[in-house]
Amino acid sequence: PTVLVTGATGYIGGRLVDALEHDGHRVRCMARRPEYLAVRVRAGTDVVGGDCLKPETLAAALAGQLAMTSTDAIGDARRAGQAWGRALAAHRLTHPLADLVYQ
Repeated sequence: PTVLVTGATGYIGGRLVDALEHDGHRVRCMARRPEYLAVRVRAGTDVVGGDCLKPETLAAALAGQLAMTSTDAIGDARRAGQAWGRALAAHRLTHPLADLVYQ
């Protein structure tokens, strides 16, 4: 499956993306400013726009069969967690999610 990484512009997420790319995984990154991240990832890594506080922006990030890791550090973690929970619940009704790591 494709590995979705949120928080890829940060310290931990950026290093995780590098490691996943190096190991040959298919990677998709979600970023509030995708144009900033797109020039920092390897060819073949998919970068989509989205904001975990705006559930309406999550569909592109969640498209297809995914494994997901979230390394984003945002101010309103409770609200973000609720948004992801709703988006993931809706997504899983029609698509498998291979694995989820939320930290």
